[in-house]
Parts: sequence; C-alpha cells; structure tokens
Amino acid sequence: MPTTQAHVGRSWIVRVCGVAAIAACTWLGTQTWGFDDEAPSEAAPAIGLRTVLPNEVPDSLDPADLDDILATASEDWQKKGNEIVELVIKLYEGDLPSVEAQEEVIGELKTKLSAVERALNGTLSDENKEALGELYGRLAPRVRLADAVLDTLTMDEEEARATRLSAAYSKLDDALDGPEEASEVVASVLAKLQSRGSYSDELQEFTSRASFRSLEDALADVSRAFTAEYSPQDQATLVQVLVDLVEAVESFEEEPTKAGSQAIRATYRRIRDVAPDGGARLTAALRADQFNYNLFIVASEGLLRRLLDESRRESSVVRDQVMEAYVAGNQWTTTRVSVDLKPNRNTARFLLKVSGHVQANTRGYTSEATISTVGYHTFNASKAVSFDGHVFSTEPARVGVNANNRTVGATTKYSGLPLFGRIADNIAYKEAVSRTGQANAYTSRRISSELSGRLNRETDSEFAKASMKLEERYGVLREYGLYPDAMQFSSTETQLRIQARLMQDDELGGTRALPGMKSPSDGVLIHVHDSLLTNSVERLDLAGKTMTESEVRALLEERLTKLLDREVDLPEPEAEEGEEPSDNTLVFDAEDPVRFDIEEGMLKIIIRAGLQRENAEPIPTQVITVPLKFSIADGQIVVTRDNVGVKPVERPSSVAEQIARANVMRQNIQRALPERSFDATLELEQGNRRVHLTVRNITARNHWLTIQAR
Repeated sequence: MPTTQAHVGRSWIVRVCGVAAIAACTWLGTQTWGFDDEAPSEAAPAIGLRTVLPNEVPDSLDPADLDDILATASEDWQKKGNEIVELVIKLYEGDLPSVEAQEEVIGELKTKLSAVERALNGTLSDENKEALGELYGRLAPRVRLADAVLDTLTMDEEEARATRLSAAYSKLDDALDGPEEASEVVASVLAKLQSRGSYSDELQEFTSRASFRSLEDALADVSRAFTAEYSPQDQATLVQVLVDLVEAVESFEEEPTKAGSQAIRATYRRIRDVAPDGGARLTAALRADQFNYNLFIVASEGLLRRLLDESRRESSVVRDQVMEAYVAGNQWTTTRVSVDLKPNRNTARFLLKVSGHVQANTRGYTSEATISTVGYHTFNASKAVSFDGHVFSTEPARVGVNANNRTVGATTKYSGLPLFGRIADNIAYKEAVSRTGQANAYTSRRISSELSGRLNRETDSEFAKASMKLEERYGVLREYGLYPDAMQFSSTETQLRIQARLMQDDELGGTRALPGMKSPSDGVLIHVHDSLLTNSVERLDLAGKTMTESEVRALLEERLTKLLDREVDLPEPEAEEGEEPSDNTLVFDAEDPVRFDIEEGMLKIIIRAGLQRENAEPIPTQVITVPLKFSIADGQIVVTRDNVGVKPVERPSSVAEQIARANVMRQNIQRALPERSFDATLELEQGNRRVHLTVRNITARNHWLTIQAR
C-alpha cells in the first residue's frame, strides 16, 4: 500500500540520517574537541528512594487523616484501607535500604490501588465511594511519582539508551515529515555529510533554512542519545534534581502557588537534561498528575439524540416522465433522523442515520392506457461525520431503498365498451404488472439519488457553518488567552468525550481523572480541575492591580458576555440593613491574586489582596480563603459559604490589630460573595429544539469539581 511504503521509506531515511549524523559528529569531535584521557570511573550503585523521598509521611497522607477518611467506609474496606496506610508509612519512614525492598512496597501499593480503582469503577455505596475516592486521589499520584523516580534511578544503561534513541528518532521523523522540500532536505544533508566539503555562501544560506535547523537539532539528539555516558557525578546530580522535584511537588500540594508551579516546571526541565532516559519515565508520571487535561466533558449518546433526533413528514406533487409514460399524482414522505456514535480514539465520530418511507398515489399516462399505481417505499441512509475539535469532516451518504409499486387499475380508450373494454383493460393491467420490476428499479434509483443528494447538500452545508461558527468562538478564547493548548475529541459506542487543557509553560495542568465518575446514559458529566479555574483567572491580569469592586465586576461581566455570547449581568452585593452600599478598593498582590483549590467537598477561592479605605488606614495584603459548598435541594443549586479564613502575608505589629483587620476583610468578602442559590435546570438549544437538563449532583474532591446533569 502507498501509505505503508511511505512510512517504511521515511523510517529508513531516519536511520540513515541518524548513522550519518553520528559519523559526522564523531569526526568533528576528533578534530576540534579535547577529552580527558582518564578512563571513566565505574557507576555508583543505585541508591533508590531513600535520599529522594521525604523521611516523613507528607501531611496530606497523614495516617490519622487517612483513618478519619476511611472511618465512613464499610468494615471490609476499612481493613483494606488500613493495609494501604501501613504501606504508606513503610514507604516513607520504613527501613528499606535496598532497591528491591522499595520496589516490593511500591508494587504492593500499585496492586492495592488497582483494586481500589476497580472497586470505584464498579458498584459501591456512596460512603465507600467517598472514602475510597479521597484515599485514591491523595495517594495514587505519589505512588506514580515514586515509581517513576525509582525507575529513573535504577534504569539499565542500555534500556535508557534505547529510550533516548526512540525519542530522538521520533523527533527526527517529525523533522522529515513536514514541508514539501523534505526529500530535498534529506538528499542535500546526506550529500553534505558524505562529502564533508567546504560550504559556499549560497549553500550556507540554503542550509540555514528552518527545515534544516530542525533536522540539525533532531540529528544532534540522535547523536547525544548514542554517545551519552553517565558517571557517578551525573548520578549525584540526578539525585539532587529528583529531590528538588519531589520537594516541589509536595510543597505545591500543601500550598498551591504560582511560584510552586514554576518550581515544578523548572525542575522538570532540568530532569530532561540529566536523567539517563532523557526524563521519559518521569515525563509520563508528570503528564498524568501535573500536566494532564484540566477539563473533561462526557456527553451520552442519549443526550445527543435528544438534541439532534427529529422526524419530518412532507407531502409533494409528483410530475415525472417515466420511460414512455407521463406520471402525475401525490406522495407523502416520513423521515426520521438519528445519531449513532462510533468508536474512535482520535476524533469524535458518528453516523447521521436517516430512515423512513414514501407513500405514493400516481397515474401513468400513455397513448394506449392510463395506469393507476400505489407505492410504499422504505429507505435507510447513513452519513459518517468526524470532528477533531475544529472541523467537521463528512463522508458521502450511503443509501438503501426498498421500492414496492403495486398496480391497482388500468384504463384504455376502449374502457366502457361492452365487449372489448374489459379485455383491453386487462391487457393493459397485465402489461403494467409485468413491468413492476422495472418500475421498482427506477423508483429505487430515483429515491436514492434524491435522498443522497439532499442529505449530502444539507449536512455538508450545516456542518461547514458549524465549523465556521466554532472558529469564531475560538477566536474569542484566543483573544483572552483562554484557548486550550491541548485538546482531544473521541467517541465510544455510547459517549462523546472532550478533553482540553489550559496551561502555559510556567503553569500546571490537571491530574488523571478520578475513577468511578460515571456519565448518565441520558445526560452529561463535566469535570473541572482547579488548575483550569486558576489559569483562567490568571488571564484577567489582576496581579498588582488596584481596582474597586465595581471595576472587578464590570471586567467579569465584559469577559463573560463575550465568552458566552449573551448578556451577563452580575448582581451587586446587598448592603447591610441601615448601611449605605460601599464600593471597596482592592489592592491585589503581585503574586497569586486569585487561586482555586478543590478538596474535601469544597471549592476554595484564595484571594491575596489588601484594602484601601477612605477614613482609615489601609489594610496590607491578606490571604483570604473562601470555602464554598454545593448541594442540590428543591430544584436549586445551593452555594453555602463555610468559615472565611484571613491571615496576613507579613507579620502585623500586634495580634489585636490583625484581628481587627481580619474582621474587616472577612465582612467585606462575605458581602461581596454571599450565599446564593441557582436554578438547577439548564437549557440546551439546537436549532428550534430545546433540551432541558437538570443538575443532579455536584462533588468537589481531589482538585476536581464534578457536575452530573441529566
């Protein structure tokens, strides 16, 4: 097959370029580089996790806290949970001097966490699901990171080299699989590597093009992957970088800040330079729990059908020339349109399925006779549609028709004559019946042609418009820096899945989605990670700004109106009885003005700001934590506020002064963010159709806010 040939050819080119690059780099090294003649020392023995992990259990894995979490579970799961807690203590504080002992503990934890994951994906009581979900969410990322750290420290040199080469070849393959000039680039580079001649000015300019620079970088990676050697000093550097990574991750878990996310990203970049496998194993762990998608949407096929399924009944006049007859009459068409999701890992794929029937009552006129016919014709059609997040791609419709014409009468110019009329009519009738097969074939072709043409025209046009409209909405997201840096659409037999990530180079993304969150068969499941909320608010550019409450509200209204494409009017806070409405001036901190943290059933808004006052001393920057709880009652989403926490960034001159400041800040925040309730019913609109969804459940756990509506 052509595709296979192209792939094999490109893979062969990659290998040839790789070998050529190594030869070139080796030759250049002998000409221009100096090396110490001393033989490399033997590699130090692997030391494992003992000097990398903290020697105490992290606060969020404190055994007492985990015991409290497990207290609501059944007796059986409490016992299994306690076994996990014992392993956690052993991992961090136990006597595990050998790599084998560490691998054994991590292996046991992975086995038990897999059992928890299976249980969460199965049928559990609410109490067990809450306890096990909290335990899993806290522990699983730590185990994945520890496992990756141990693998990185103890990886066999040949295994590490193979991993580096695989990544380098992939990068080289990408460099060659792009511009139309790829073959020209490859041929020219190979020629220059083989000749090793002097470069003319013209050739120097030619080989400075972007495609050559990309190829040069990729070839350099291949060369380094082959030639890199690791000494005990390299191992010591690696250990220190891994210590820094674990500390950065634990610090961010305890107190999420922008500086913390930057520390993780900076340490990760160092790991890619010093790890023997180029950081491949740790990259996989971090992609799962620090750089993952932070928005998941799962829509059921049942919901899509409610939005897109429709039935039509149309009538029309028949005026047609069929063979030698002129046909006239009426027909009635009943059409049903439905959606059928199809599995695809890289795009959302579905079939638009059209079925129905045509009833016809016609007469065919010839010079010899008039034939009366009734028809009942059934049809089925399907049109495949794929969506990659940007463009709807369609395939030609496939149509099947089962035509069924039945002759019910015939008249001739002799009709009514006593002797020949009946005979002539019978002859005409039999002749018409004998041609039923031809009539059915013609009817099938005609219905198939009309249906496929109409289905292709209408759907291609509508989906092209949908793609254009979506790009307009994406334009708004790009304007405000809210366009995802990664996005994936996929589908199963029963679900449409959307994954997206909003993250920049100095930010973190989401974690692996929690198991056990099942999508309703007739609704939608939405997972929102707190990093999505934090990174979104970062785009408001509040850092270091001095703004009144009304200015902040106006900014939010303007952004939301444009993002949602509808007018948004945020209510003003109500003044206390007997008091005048106030418009306080907030002084947002230059770092982390607003962040979000989702844990223990609450969405926490963390604000770092001071307060300017007209008739009093300004209040310096405070850290204000506003915990919000969500519940569903009487068709309403109820948002209740827990105790608002206020603490100073800098130590105040006296405790009494800080208490007074905290009370002022607390009162203002509580007034600005009052407890509210909202209608739990959402309305989705598709064309002239409106579908109502009711929010049935909202959970806040392990950094994820999960909304289930049906």
